[in-house]
Amino acid sequence: MRRSYGFTLIEVFIATFILIVAILAALGLQATSLKNSAKARALREASATVDRAFQELRAANDLTSSCDRLDGSTAGQGTVQCTAVPCALSSGVLTCDSSVADPQLYDVSIEVRDGERVLMSAQSYVRPTLPLGGEDDE
Repeated sequence: MRRSYGFTLIEVFIATFILIVAILAALGLQATSLKNSAKARALREASATVDRAFQELRAANDLTSSCDRLDGSTAGQGTVQCTAVPCALSSGVLTCDSSVADPQLYDVSIEVRDGERVLMSAQSYVRPTLPLGGEDDE
């Protein structure tokens, strides 16, 4: 009997198949990782935009015009949508309606959208800042 050294053709095919499957799996993981990294970056940018928008609104005297100025601005990959509805407290009941004449608070909603997809959404009640010296300034 003759001793054979080396590999048979079927062993080479099986080893090649296993190697190809492993490489394809690694490439799939790489693609998924890049996709998730891009999503995380978009969410981080949207979150920072919402935070900056609320900081700007809290420092504003006129929340409605400040919100209008933010509305439609771009944030990374998304577009900002801002809504400020005036609210008044009367007899322990908070009423938010566009007809409120002397608002004590604003119900502010901010969304960052990428097309139809909402990346980040936040809602808060914001009190308008008073001019220096309080309400008695003329």
